[in-house]
Amino acid sequence: MFTWFSEYVNTQSKGLMQGKSLEQIQQSFTPENAQQSLAFLSQVHSFLWIFVGGLVLLIVGGFLLFGLEQAMIWYHFERKKVNWKMYWKWNVFHIVLIIPLTLYGLVYLLITLVFSGIFNWVISFIPTLYFKAPSTFQAVVKFLNSVVSFSLGIWLLLLLFVIWYVFAAKYKVWESIGDGFHLVWQRKMRFGKLFVFALITAVLFTIVAIPFRMLFSSVAVLSMGFDLFVLFFFIGWLRLVVVRMLKE
Repeated sequence: MFTWFSEYVNTQSKGLMQGKSLEQIQQSFTPENAQQSLAFLSQVHSFLWIFVGGLVLLIVGGFLLFGLEQAMIWYHFERKKVNWKMYWKWNVFHIVLIIPLTLYGLVYLLITLVFSGIFNWVISFIPTLYFKAPSTFQAVVKFLNSVVSFSLGIWLLLLLFVIWYVFAAKYKVWESIGDGFHLVWQRKMRFGKLFVFALITAVLFTIVAIPFRMLFSSVAVLSMGFDLFVLFFFIGWLRLVVVRMLKE
């Protein structure tokens, strides 16, 4: 849906511009072309309404579908059936979940900035590497930053899985969020081991996927589709591992 909408917006915008630049369109707004200018502004007005309305529908529809998907997934683990009353509370739960996710995002930003500064500071003690091979220096820093970012991403998935699991069992919004964080802290050693295991598995997935990425690299759609398949497969696998651990 998002792909179709982006293609539609791109096609309509090209049709409005008709291959002209903004300066050329502005220059065409003259008294002699008053009718053409009004017609163009009318088309722009309609396009903006369609764009804003379509974007709102996509965001709201995507949010509602995401809530339904999570309810079906986690009630499947609890062997419950989804009804409309439960489904709508999942949407409320996800709205409230934005608050701790925002706080986590701030922590994520702080940690990535701190580690990026540390990596640059440590590598700056090797001036030969910095001046003779600046591209290598940048590649090393970029790799280390990506490791930190990916590690924080895995921790986010672990937290979300635990919170969703608790909410599916208790069906209480704030209590589920608090109990989810408490449960992770209570079993921090096991979750630490699970984090290392997930990180190693992700690296293995990446290595195994390299030949397939090279095979699909010439076709952008296939390459993106394969990357999404690997990502969703990893998320699904990690979800099952977390659920199995929590049920022990």
